[in-house]
Amino acid sequence: MTGRTDGRTALYDAILATSQEILKHSVSLKLLQHLLDDKKARRFLLVVLTDGADVCSKHTLQETCEMLAQLQQAKELGLLKILFIGVQLEASAEAAMKRLTSAAGDC
Repeated sequence: MTGRTDGRTALYDAILATSQEILKHSVSLKLLQHLLDDKKARRFLLVVLTDGADVCSKHTLQETCEMLAQLQQAKELGLLKILFIGVQLEASAEAAMKRLTSAAGDC
């Protein structure tokens, strides 16, 4: 997904939408896991590069954290890695980023 550059960041919406797509694909892969060897399995890397600000998401921080927690199974299967990179975080954004990384588990 691409972000906006006009100051209207929808960080939570972007994470949530991407997580839903990963979850949809990783669940399908789990069902077929016995047919796939490790070299053929689809893997995902979710990279979140952000200043942590979210000013126009339709979804809340809590909803986003709940979705990230649902991805735990894909992470345990080795199908997903999540990387959060915070750039010039303000104090208010730091708290949100800590909640997101905590919800995502061992990133």
